[in-house]
Amino acid sequence: MSSKQNLPDTCDKTDAMAVTVPPATRNSIGHINDPAGSKASSLEKDFRSMSSSLQDYNQESLEEVSRENSPTDFGDSDQVFLENGESQPKVREEKVQSNGLAEKSRRRSSILSKSGRPRKVKKSVSFCSMPTERRVANARDCLACMQEGTELTKLKPNGRMYRRYYWLENDLSEIRWMPTSKTYNKAKILVSQIKEVQNGKNSEAMKNKDVEMLYQEECMLTILYGNNYTPLDLVAKSPDEANIWLAGLNHLIAKQDDLSNGVDGAEQEDPELKRNIRDRWLTEIFIERSGSVVGVLPESEVIRTILGLSPAVDTQYIHQRLKELYSTDRSNAKGMLNCDEFISLYKDVASRQEIYFLMTKYGNSNDYMNAEELMLFLETEQGICDMSKSCCEKLIIDYEPSREGKAKILLGIDGLLAYLLSDTCDIFNSRLHAVTQDMDQPLSHYFINSSHKTYLLEDQLKGPSSVAAYTRVLKQGCRYIEIDCWDGPTEPIVYHGRTLTSKILFADVISTVNEYAFLSSPYPLIVSLENHCCLEQQQIIVDILKTKLGDKLYTTPINGNTFALPSPNQLKYKILIKCKKIEDSSDIISAHGYVSEEDNSVEADWKKITRKSSFKCRAKPAKEPSKQMPMLRELSDLVIWCQSSSLEQFAQHGQSQKPWHVTSMSDTLVHRLMESSSALMEERVACNRHCLARVYPSCSKVDSSNYNPQPMWNCGFQIVALNQQTQGLDTDLNIARFKSNGSCGYVLKPAILRQPSAVFNPEATGPLNLPGVVPRVIQLKVISGHRFPKPLGSTTKSSIIDPYVLIEMFGIRADCANFRTKTVPGNGQNPFFDESFTFYTHFPEMALLKFTVLDDEFIGDEFIAQYTIPVDCINTGYRHINLLSSAGNKLAGCTLFVHITATHGADKKPMRRGNSTLNRLRVVKEAIAIKLVGIKAIDDTTKCLINNLSELAELKFNVETALIKFKEACDVGSVANIKYCVRTIANRACNAKGLTIKLVKSSGLPTFIISDGTPPDILKKALQAYLAWCKECKTLIDNGEPIRKTLLEIQALLRTIQSEMNSYVEEANLSEKKSQKALENFSWNMRVLKEQLTSLDQYTETCHSSFLKVIEAAQVNGVEVMTETES
Repeated sequence: MSSKQNLPDTCDKTDAMAVTVPPATRNSIGHINDPAGSKASSLEKDFRSMSSSLQDYNQESLEEVSRENSPTDFGDSDQVFLENGESQPKVREEKVQSNGLAEKSRRRSSILSKSGRPRKVKKSVSFCSMPTERRVANARDCLACMQEGTELTKLKPNGRMYRRYYWLENDLSEIRWMPTSKTYNKAKILVSQIKEVQNGKNSEAMKNKDVEMLYQEECMLTILYGNNYTPLDLVAKSPDEANIWLAGLNHLIAKQDDLSNGVDGAEQEDPELKRNIRDRWLTEIFIERSGSVVGVLPESEVIRTILGLSPAVDTQYIHQRLKELYSTDRSNAKGMLNCDEFISLYKDVASRQEIYFLMTKYGNSNDYMNAEELMLFLETEQGICDMSKSCCEKLIIDYEPSREGKAKILLGIDGLLAYLLSDTCDIFNSRLHAVTQDMDQPLSHYFINSSHKTYLLEDQLKGPSSVAAYTRVLKQGCRYIEIDCWDGPTEPIVYHGRTLTSKILFADVISTVNEYAFLSSPYPLIVSLENHCCLEQQQIIVDILKTKLGDKLYTTPINGNTFALPSPNQLKYKILIKCKKIEDSSDIISAHGYVSEEDNSVEADWKKITRKSSFKCRAKPAKEPSKQMPMLRELSDLVIWCQSSSLEQFAQHGQSQKPWHVTSMSDTLVHRLMESSSALMEERVACNRHCLARVYPSCSKVDSSNYNPQPMWNCGFQIVALNQQTQGLDTDLNIARFKSNGSCGYVLKPAILRQPSAVFNPEATGPLNLPGVVPRVIQLKVISGHRFPKPLGSTTKSSIIDPYVLIEMFGIRADCANFRTKTVPGNGQNPFFDESFTFYTHFPEMALLKFTVLDDEFIGDEFIAQYTIPVDCINTGYRHINLLSSAGNKLAGCTLFVHITATHGADKKPMRRGNSTLNRLRVVKEAIAIKLVGIKAIDDTTKCLINNLSELAELKFNVETALIKFKEACDVGSVANIKYCVRTIANRACNAKGLTIKLVKSSGLPTFIISDGTPPDILKKALQAYLAWCKECKTLIDNGEPIRKTLLEIQALLRTIQSEMNSYVEEANLSEKKSQKALENFSWNMRVLKEQLTSLDQYTETCHSSFLKVIEAAQVNGVEVMTETES
């Protein structure tokens, strides 16, 4: 019987029709719950009754269907339905070439705009929330959701999209959908035919540009079924729905041998779905806590028990769920829960479905992970490569709460969540909580945690001064503090001069400094004295410093032959005084001298610093008289390594400044430098390599506000002083910058900001190729949030918030970027975002990543929580971020769950298939980056270097390209590792009946061999891509060694030339400007050569380790591994 006779007149005949069946109306459609199918008359009757059930759900679409009253046919039609439910005549267009697809007749789909092009969806302005409140904690919940049914979008390779209603039959034997052009008995896929289920952009239909603009990758789902692995490409409305189908289908695939087709769901017994280890564990807990009252547990004990089992759960959330439970029909009295109610409540408040979906991805679709599966998860996602099976077993015993799980070495959802919430899985690399950097470099090679007007607690006009301010910053690891000294009635006092700020005694400040100076860090503390005292009180200052600080005070004079500052290790537990110093050493008999008084005028500073520049006349400026003030020589003698220097001295001497001279600039002046001239900026960056330089907030910031410290760090300024009593973005960045290296207050600057003759402009916006710096791509997925508090500054009484997350990257100008997630209305308890973003960093050593949670519908303050971290300190994988308040304090239970991957390369235009030649040329050109020096004898050697580096770049490019193709053939994401690809091959071989696969170690290559059967095309494709990748790795290993030897010979030759560089320059008779350029280019080439040698060693090691990982993964996944002789 044809489909025209089976379907009612109320249904439209188009194949692109967008009919949706809500879960509430499914029971009214008889054929859905009828596993054996229905007769034509029954089916027609059911379809005729469907229109009344759909009135509220899709009213507009049904009214249009009724008006047209077209004949029933699911073949070609003259009408299509748009996204809003309206119909219009189908438009026939001429064949066009579009988006790289084959020529085809473009037809408007129900999901396309009227122009036939999809509307681009901007994530940053999406304000949708989760479409459902259903909770998923195990496979049974997933299957229940699938049986209710879901509206999914079907994609075809030609770019067309259709909305269908898919559901799983009650007997778990088949998947069905409607509407369809097929007969009812053919509109199905047997579960036994499903070979594989993939999530993400894996198939050709998913990679269509139109689809990319319309849908998130997390919503995409591909079902491969039949012996030919026929793809069914589907898109869910949310990542949550896609994960439900992914977890449910994977569970059915794993259990399909236990399923009996044709058996009604009510008759089927699946004990593993009905009762599992978790339920038995919770039952044991309930019995233990119930005590003498058998069968029930009081509400207070229920709450105490749940908080004991899952401390991350919010008490108010438990009370809210209890109120909902009490409002239902139940037999027990209010305030008493039976065992089933307790288990249900615990699962409701403590289960997180994103954790369950993660577990099923690696747990072979079960509700638990064994040691091998946990090891695969740790290696693939968490980047932990040194985990053995015994270590994973110990980890399961440590975190799995149930005794049965511990005994069977199985990790359930509660154990996995406990592990992911532990300090072990913190986003900050725990190794960096200790001092890990080289502390033997000169002081000028470090960023120093610094404070401005340290004594102030509030603003700079009338705020209070306190010694508590010194205690606070010293405990936080601050290594540079300021003391403004003024004449007091009998002894020096500290306050902001000529203002209404309160006054404290200088002696009390020094006592506090002596007590807390080295509490959080052993490295030198710089005390900046702004001296405004008379000679008598200066003597008191000297006496107090010597008496209270004692041996901590550094007083050893500078050796006359010193050309660099001492290192932090050399100055451990020493306090350095920074102040003006008497320059005239001829009058050594006089007890005092005179020093210039600092002028804080920005205009005056600007005139001083622009008197000497690379593009202005070097005429000697007229001498401007400066204010002089007396200084006690005994106080001057305490100034050793930190002598305050005026900008006039920098303008006169530039890079020839003495290393112990410290210049100071306001933030306004530095910004003007950045905007005015790259030459001036480069000169300042070069000077910062050997001299200390300080930046402070301009005097106009009387409210103690701050400036963004990131641009100052980019220029190499070491002492970037902030008003640390003021909370906000700027202090958040400062705290994050000094969180690494054991929070000791000193962070080593990147090599390019330390090495001489290195040219670096942090304000450049174009493509950067910095020698010795490996760019990085950060792929970030914000999954969910938990227990977001109400904003402190909010003036509303309601506790409901509408949170969203702002993610910002701070670094050099080329790296700065920001994204925001969608807003989740009315859910601060467990908002679900599941959105992905990509950051490209050319200079990751300087980059900071900041997460800020904000309230979209705020009245007053929108800030909820924040967390900032250096990119180099990030642990990749699935991580919980413990969010902080505006004051930097940890918020109890307030977390953000994210997934982070970091890969090399910062090209915003990723490689595309079909452009392999252009990609190859671009990669080779970027990898070489060699500059000619302008001296023939040196450039001849440089050209030989270029040829070898070109060959090396091609070898690396071939390996990377082959790996990308291998991952594509395995239909896994770009961040998946080799072990996950091998697991895919093993699973496909296992699904192909009668097929035997072995791994043979031959000629240094682990090779897969198929016997006893013919592999399906999808497996053949993966094995061919694997073999191509192996050959490219072997080629790099074989050819890389002679290239390495040649590069080492060239490096030795260039080092010899470097020692005689001055003579080469003199023989070439180069001008001063060309000589400087030659030196810079030669140093650049040396760094490039060193970087490429390191890169070659890394690639060779990676190829060798990848072969070992293939063998390990094959053994774990049941593939027989043998030697070539055994085979």
